[in-house]
Amino acid sequence: MIVGNVNFISPQEKTETFGEKILRGIYSINDLKFSKTDGIRLKDYSKTLEIYDTGSSMWIYFLSNGKLPPELNYLWDITPQSETNRLTYIKINEINKRIYEADITIRKDERYIFGNNYFYAPKGSRIIFKNETLQIIAPEDSTFSELPSLIDPKVLTTGVEIKGKNILLPNGLKIIDGRVNYGLEGYKVLEGQVDYQNMLLIVRNPSEQVLISNGLNKNPEGNYILQGEKLRIQSVKGGVVNIKFLPGEKMMNIEQESNLLMQIKNGDGLEITKVKNSLFQEIPSITHLSSQKGSSLITNGNTGTLVYTKDDVQLLKEDLEFGLPDNIGRNEIPLIIKSNSKEIDLELEIDEKEKMRIGKEGDKYGATFNKDSIERLDGFSYLDLKKNYGEDWDEALLEISWKMRNGQLSYKTLRKLYSFAPDSSFYESSVSAFENIKKNGFSDKESLDFISKMQENSPSRDETVLMNNLILLSTAKNLNGKNLKMAYSGIFFTSEFLSNSKNNGEILSRTISDLNLDFSEIKDKTSLAKSIANSLNNYECTSACLNEGTSAYLINSLHDLETEKTGTDTIRETIIQNLDTKKKYELISRGTRQLYTSSFLKIANSLPGNIVQEIEKVDPSGKDSPSFVLNLASRDYANPLIKESPSFFLENAKKSIENLEKEKKILNFDRIKITSYLTSEFKEYFDNPSYDKEKKELENFLIDQYNQNDRLDEEKAPYGYLLKLDENPINPLVKQIASELPSLPTMSIPTDWIKDNTISMKEYFYVDEGTDWFGQTTKTLQSSPYNMKIQSKDADTVELTKQINGKIMRIVLTTDNSDVDKTISGNEFDIIAHRSHSYYLEDTFNTGSSAGKLLYLGSCGSSCEVPRIQGKYPNSYIISDKDTGEGTVNNYVSYYLMEKIAEGKTNWNDLKPSIAEASGIIFPDEEDQLLSRFVLEVMNSKK
Repeated sequence: MIVGNVNFISPQEKTETFGEKILRGIYSINDLKFSKTDGIRLKDYSKTLEIYDTGSSMWIYFLSNGKLPPELNYLWDITPQSETNRLTYIKINEINKRIYEADITIRKDERYIFGNNYFYAPKGSRIIFKNETLQIIAPEDSTFSELPSLIDPKVLTTGVEIKGKNILLPNGLKIIDGRVNYGLEGYKVLEGQVDYQNMLLIVRNPSEQVLISNGLNKNPEGNYILQGEKLRIQSVKGGVVNIKFLPGEKMMNIEQESNLLMQIKNGDGLEITKVKNSLFQEIPSITHLSSQKGSSLITNGNTGTLVYTKDDVQLLKEDLEFGLPDNIGRNEIPLIIKSNSKEIDLELEIDEKEKMRIGKEGDKYGATFNKDSIERLDGFSYLDLKKNYGEDWDEALLEISWKMRNGQLSYKTLRKLYSFAPDSSFYESSVSAFENIKKNGFSDKESLDFISKMQENSPSRDETVLMNNLILLSTAKNLNGKNLKMAYSGIFFTSEFLSNSKNNGEILSRTISDLNLDFSEIKDKTSLAKSIANSLNNYECTSACLNEGTSAYLINSLHDLETEKTGTDTIRETIIQNLDTKKKYELISRGTRQLYTSSFLKIANSLPGNIVQEIEKVDPSGKDSPSFVLNLASRDYANPLIKESPSFFLENAKKSIENLEKEKKILNFDRIKITSYLTSEFKEYFDNPSYDKEKKELENFLIDQYNQNDRLDEEKAPYGYLLKLDENPINPLVKQIASELPSLPTMSIPTDWIKDNTISMKEYFYVDEGTDWFGQTTKTLQSSPYNMKIQSKDADTVELTKQINGKIMRIVLTTDNSDVDKTISGNEFDIIAHRSHSYYLEDTFNTGSSAGKLLYLGSCGSSCEVPRIQGKYPNSYIISDKDTGEGTVNNYVSYYLMEKIAEGKTNWNDLKPSIAEASGIIFPDEEDQLLSRFVLEVMNSKK
């Protein structure tokens, strides 16, 4: 569409832009008249193009393949909506003739002009231009043969963004999987992994974005790297730069796959150049450029990770973790490192023989650690040495390095023993005692604990940890001799992990202490989880039974504790991965009510594909099958089982109804709950011709259940409701019964919610959430697209408002639930929302009310509680969630429905944003939500 080499266009040249060319083509079409509301479809081209003229701009939509007007024939290479499955369009300002918004996918390599800015896009690229931001999403393995020419940066204020996998760009840059921005200062890596001249840059969040500077700006605002005679890597306050050096990188002499990783953070920098070492070899010399609160981390081969700060140098055994494959080389790269900090007088050198020299800057000898002792150097700290030994720290390090070379003691152990020793003779005795204890099968840590306790006049350990140790040790089974000694670290790890839990005692007494854990195998969270899973799989229920309810409690509690401590989910994930099919089946059958929705979904998603065959193996009598299918249905997760075996599901769904009294006793269900849980599944049998055999059986069963009671009451009406959902019955009795019953209820939106020109919602939060959703929601509602204004605010309550369509939208957020009953029964609020964990749901909706409010159940799996809440609030409308409740989704959906009510919408479909269905949000007009209201109408009609 544009010819000429873009790299040689001068700002003074005037070349027709893409937008100008399109407008010229449209204007030249004869007899073209526009309707500013409906747009036009060109005669003979109605299937291919649709054009709107708004008066100030022209909108062109590409609908499908076909013939184009001769005046616009050059647009043939834009892939239409029929192929992309998304809106494909260009919007042009008719005044300045510039494209101001576009989303197109091109069929061939092209060059374009946007506001005299030239850019190139490979075949198959998606080009998105909006808010003066241009993004190119290139197909995998594409090559950009030339760089954009940014002549007029006012049009492209943020440069050109390029996204894709294995994308080759000029200047030695390859996008492995991510996106970069090309601007006046160079490339900026925004996300993912990018290979720049064999330096792999890893960006996982905005703070890690890094500019590959072209040197034009001497003081870039963010993180940057600058390659020249020296390599400069610089972070900014709050920023992080992640780099892995790949084979072929010249500055670091990388000849083969290595494990050289760097992370520079929070204002720190590194400057790398080449120097000659003592063997006259050119090796990299790294100068740490210190900052007040920054740090620089360097992982090199098997050395571990060196951590430089303003006043310390540490060596940690753990490698930097960038989420890269594990199958990497472990070769050390020879290098020298020093710091420009006045507080660090240390120089470190690693040579090709895998030796490390540490000494004062300029010292050619210092303390040397060979490969074996480097492995045990974990925990080295320059600051620690300096505090203990002052300017003689290098002499102390020499002694420690000598002992490490001549024995198997670690640096940490030797430093710990040093801390125990009031004088040199006592130190020698401590070393001898430690070595003697080790000979008797104890680990370094166990031996140090023994020495430590000998030195202490009073216990310094946390009392909770001591108590945990006693409980675990007293309940550990089949331990003797060396097993007991080996189990010590496992017991200590487990008790340490549980020590800060608010449910520490309950977890121990209800669950952990009843499991036969193999503490000798427990070393970390993963091995703890595997041991728990193995114990659960092999658990034999005795008189004091650890049932599925308490097993679910254990899984939930460990998940909460780990999330609070580290923000990870290793233990729950590992437990579920290692549970056998029998235990997963039992947990779903008997423990679903106690399982978090997220825990349930992880277990259900891990079930084998041939689950019916597996059930026949683990539960040949079928004792738990009815509750298994019912619990799957209650979480809206039964469809995979129905597809696998519709007869198995139906048979056990029938049993769950027939065994109602048993289910009442065990799971506290009633008929309305059970039938509402099964509504959508039974509707599938009614509507899907593939299930005609099962449909006939289901109809007969429901007719029998309906006819068991002579009186039409809450025991009979649910079956009538299900029969009325059968629109094309096989059995003629279905139509007869349906004709005798009231019509299915409709759920129109009450007009009195906005009769005072105000739609009001109060949202209840709870303060012990891991995430501060109260605070986050307050901030979110003030930002785009919500743009609400705070009217009042105190420690626990915030009121925000906004005017829409002449109506006032009012949202009150609070962590004080003392007035929830008054709020639901009163007239001030139309919508009441629960915005916290599922176990607080009953605290919000408990007492009951006859008011007709909209109740928003924003917690995980809240759809399971709809029958209970409908019973307490029979005139209210309920929105619930069948998946994991997400705060951002709840914010959007609740605001959206308020906005639409304020706009005068009266149909529930108009209140449902597209994100609602995708996120598992269930609205009041859905069939399985109407059963309770139908039963109520039946009962009222009999009065």
